[in-house]
Amino acid sequence: MAYANISFRQVELPQFHELLQEAYAEIGTAGCLPTAHTLVSWIKRDFHHYKAVVVEQLQEVEGHIHFTFDLWTAGNLLNLNGVFAHFLDPIGKKKKKILLSIPSINGRHMGEAIADGVV
Repeated sequence: MAYANISFRQVELPQFHELLQEAYAEIGTAGCLPTAHTLVSWIKRDFHHYKAVVVEQLQEVEGHIHFTFDLWTAGNLLNLNGVFAHFLDPIGKKKKKILLSIPSINGRHMGEAIADGVV
Protein backbone atom coordinates (compact mmCIF):
# COMPACT_ATOMS: atom_id res chain seq x y z
CA MET A 1 0.00 0.00 0.00
CA ALA A 2 2.85 2.37 0.78
CA TYR A 3 4.51 1.55 -2.54
CA ALA A 4 1.38 2.58 -4.45
CA ASN A 5 0.64 5.56 -2.15
CA ILE A 6 -2.70 4.06 -1.12
CA SER A 7 -4.32 5.28 2.08
CA PHE A 8 -4.71 2.71 4.84
CA ARG A 9 -8.39 3.66 4.94
CA GLN A 10 -8.88 1.92 1.58
CA VAL A 11 -8.89 -1.45 3.35
CA GLU A 12 -12.15 -0.39 5.02
CA LEU A 13 -14.03 0.00 1.72
CA PRO A 14 -16.95 -2.43 1.35
CA GLN A 15 -15.63 -3.42 -2.09
CA PHE A 16 -12.28 -4.44 -0.62
CA HIS A 17 -14.01 -6.45 2.11
CA GLU A 18 -16.13 -8.18 -0.55
CA LEU A 19 -12.97 -9.07 -2.47
CA LEU A 20 -11.36 -10.54 0.65
CA GLN A 21 -14.49 -12.54 1.46
CA GLU A 22 -14.59 -13.92 -2.09
CA ALA A 23 -10.96 -14.99 -1.83
CA TYR A 24 -11.13 -16.17 1.79
CA ALA A 25 -14.68 -17.14 2.75
CA GLU A 26 -13.81 -17.64 6.41
CA ILE A 27 -12.31 -14.16 6.87
CA GLY A 28 -15.65 -12.42 7.41
CA THR A 29 -17.13 -15.02 9.73
CA ALA A 30 -13.93 -15.08 11.79
CA GLY A 31 -14.11 -11.30 12.25
CA CYS A 32 -10.74 -10.80 10.60
CA LEU A 33 -11.56 -8.02 8.15
CA PRO A 34 -8.78 -5.43 8.42
CA THR A 35 -9.21 -1.76 9.29
CA ALA A 36 -6.82 1.16 8.94
CA HIS A 37 -5.95 0.68 12.61
CA THR A 38 -5.17 -2.99 11.90
CA LEU A 39 -2.54 -2.00 9.35
CA VAL A 40 -0.98 0.56 11.69
CA SER A 41 -0.79 -2.01 14.50
CA TRP A 42 0.81 -4.56 12.12
CA ILE A 43 3.41 -2.00 11.05
CA LYS A 44 4.23 -1.08 14.66
CA ARG A 45 4.45 -4.75 15.62
CA ASP A 46 6.79 -5.50 12.71
CA PHE A 47 8.90 -2.43 13.50
CA HIS A 48 9.54 -3.63 17.04
CA HIS A 49 10.16 -7.19 15.82
CA TYR A 50 12.74 -6.22 13.17
CA LYS A 51 14.43 -3.35 15.03
CA ALA A 52 16.95 -5.68 16.71
CA VAL A 53 17.69 -7.36 13.36
CA VAL A 54 18.42 -3.99 11.73
CA VAL A 55 20.65 -2.87 14.62
CA GLU A 56 22.59 -6.14 14.39
CA GLN A 57 23.04 -5.80 10.61
CA LEU A 58 24.32 -2.24 10.97
CA GLN A 59 26.75 -3.26 13.73
CA GLU A 60 28.25 -5.91 11.44
CA VAL A 61 29.01 -3.46 8.62
CA GLU A 62 32.77 -3.25 8.11
CA GLY A 63 32.83 -0.17 5.89
CA HIS A 64 30.94 3.07 5.72
CA ILE A 65 27.22 3.50 6.27
CA HIS A 66 25.66 6.24 4.16
CA PHE A 67 22.32 7.87 4.89
CA THR A 68 19.82 9.29 2.43
CA PHE A 69 16.52 11.05 2.90
CA ASP A 70 13.41 10.79 0.76
CA LEU A 71 10.95 13.57 1.52
CA TRP A 72 7.41 13.65 0.22
CA THR A 73 3.93 14.84 1.04
CA ALA A 74 1.35 12.08 1.47
CA GLY A 75 -2.15 12.30 0.02
CA ASN A 76 -3.45 13.59 3.35
CA LEU A 77 -0.88 16.46 3.18
CA LEU A 78 1.31 14.88 5.86
CA ASN A 79 4.98 15.69 5.22
CA LEU A 80 7.14 12.58 5.61
CA ASN A 81 10.85 11.83 5.50
CA GLY A 82 12.10 8.35 4.69
CA VAL A 83 15.51 7.82 6.33
CA PHE A 84 17.58 5.08 4.70
CA ALA A 85 20.93 3.46 5.48
CA HIS A 86 23.08 2.20 2.57
CA PHE A 87 26.00 -0.16 3.06
CA LEU A 88 27.77 -3.23 1.73
CA ASP A 89 26.70 -6.55 3.20
CA PRO A 90 29.79 -7.89 5.03
CA ILE A 91 29.18 -11.43 3.77
CA GLY A 92 28.26 -11.11 0.10
CA LYS A 93 29.51 -7.54 -0.37
CA LYS A 94 26.17 -6.71 -1.98
CA LYS A 95 24.67 -3.23 -1.74
CA LYS A 96 21.96 -3.07 0.91
CA LYS A 97 19.40 -0.39 1.65
CA ILE A 98 17.35 -0.39 4.86
CA LEU A 99 14.53 1.95 5.82
CA LEU A 100 15.33 3.22 9.32
CA SER A 101 12.41 5.53 9.98
CA ILE A 102 9.67 7.66 8.46
CA PRO A 103 9.31 10.68 10.73
CA SER A 104 6.74 13.34 9.94
CA ILE A 105 8.12 16.78 9.15
CA ASN A 106 6.50 19.89 10.60
CA GLY A 107 6.23 22.61 8.01
CA ARG A 108 8.06 22.81 4.71
CA HIS A 109 10.87 20.50 3.57
CA MET A 110 13.59 22.79 4.91
CA GLY A 111 16.91 21.86 6.54
CA GLU A 112 15.97 22.57 10.16
CA ALA A 113 12.63 20.76 9.92
CA ILE A 114 14.35 17.75 8.34
CA ALA A 115 17.07 17.71 11.02
CA ASP A 116 14.48 17.86 13.81
CA GLY A 117 12.80 14.76 12.36
CA VAL A 118 16.05 12.81 12.08
CA VAL A 119 17.84 13.63 15.33
